[in-house]
Amino acid sequence: MRTSTAVGMVASALLAACSGESTGPGGPPLVAEVAVLTADDWALRSPATRPSARGAAAMASVGDDQVLLFGGSDDETWVYDLSDDMWTQRSPAGPPSSRLGHALASIGGDQVLLFGGLFPLDDATWVYDLSDDTWTLKNPLTKPLARGLHAMASIGGDQVLLFGGAVFVVPPFDPLAEETWVYDLSEDTWTLKDPPARPSARSAPAMASIGGHKVVLFGGHDLETGGKSDETWVYDLSDDTWTLKSQTTKPSVRFLHGMASLGGDQVLLFGGSDGSVSNDETWVYDLSDDTWTRRNPATKPSARTHHAMASVGSQALLFGGLDEAHNLSDETWVYPAGPPLRQVAIDIKPGSNPNSIKLGSKGTIPVAILSTADFDAPAEVDRTSLTFGRTGDEASLAFCGTTLKDVNADGKLDLVCHFTTSLTGFQSGDTEGILKGETVGGTAIEGRDAVRVVS
Repeated sequence: MRTSTAVGMVASALLAACSGESTGPGGPPLVAEVAVLTADDWALRSPATRPSARGAAAMASVGDDQVLLFGGSDDETWVYDLSDDMWTQRSPAGPPSSRLGHALASIGGDQVLLFGGLFPLDDATWVYDLSDDTWTLKNPLTKPLARGLHAMASIGGDQVLLFGGAVFVVPPFDPLAEETWVYDLSEDTWTLKDPPARPSARSAPAMASIGGHKVVLFGGHDLETGGKSDETWVYDLSDDTWTLKSQTTKPSVRFLHGMASLGGDQVLLFGGSDGSVSNDETWVYDLSDDTWTRRNPATKPSARTHHAMASVGSQALLFGGLDEAHNLSDETWVYPAGPPLRQVAIDIKPGSNPNSIKLGSKGTIPVAILSTADFDAPAEVDRTSLTFGRTGDEASLAFCGTTLKDVNADGKLDLVCHFTTSLTGFQSGDTEGILKGETVGGTAIEGRDAVRVVS
């Protein structure tokens, strides 16, 4: 059997770097952010404490404006807080073993799913819960074969999609996988799907959520052709279909790149390799018009592979990676640059479950912005800045209530505002409502909650 180029790169370059054989300290030293950054630039953050330089780690959104990182060279669990620009090493008991080439995906609320990995080869399913800082080893009756360099992404609710990867049963390497699996946390089950069409078997693609029950996959090392892919595929859980998209402009063939959702219908892609050289390209895919757009930021990370990426609201976080000289990085980058985005908890139609929204209604939709121990919603939210709807950019604010309420019975007063239904832009099938705005101090805020849109 053939060993994929992606696996070879991990086994040689990455392991050499992790063992201390890299030729440099892991990229340029961290410096203060550039004073003037455009909306299309990357911002290099300067947290006082951060994970050590690493590649082939994995990250996923967790909690509010936070991201979980695990593995890459050890069994450390780290959480990054965007609003505070701070990495915190957590200390959960009994974490997964150290690994490379695994995958993480948000699975709702404060929880993240981990599956697989290389060195050692693994087929375990783990769930991390930020609220109590615990890793829990799950025990599904059926599960994917042990693998690494696969792709995973949240696909709505408490479900995660897994595709592809390098499946190692016994040496030499077995063929790469073309399987589509869905994990359901509430039932602790892996289900092997059977879509009529699907991407070919491949390792080291990248995948990201793109709203509702859809994910977008790009690239990878394709065993069927023996080369690298420049294909864009979209999976829809509602009808179990993979659709191959067709664009005249798109990223070149690559694998070992990273992708993250930017909210709404957009996904960010950075870096990767064509098997000869790495690149530093920034691309944005928009599902609504099926277009890839190459961005040209003046400030950006250096060319790299094996980096980890995850969404933080309408921004994306990048950490680490391996440069052309096989130096590991400990850099933390955010795209797009700009003021930190604070994630806030919201409750659409407090007291309702499900949060049904009727198309054509002439009324309003109440949305509660919830206070927390470090966020006083009535005092800190600039009411005039609020927008709400399908993308969060809809100017639908009708009014905010003058009487404050504790809608979730936590002892803290919350802010309840009403938005004109006809101006929210919701469409049949939408599953999420997004609120955006600013604090009185000018910090951008964003909150999301589930909805059920009915005709």
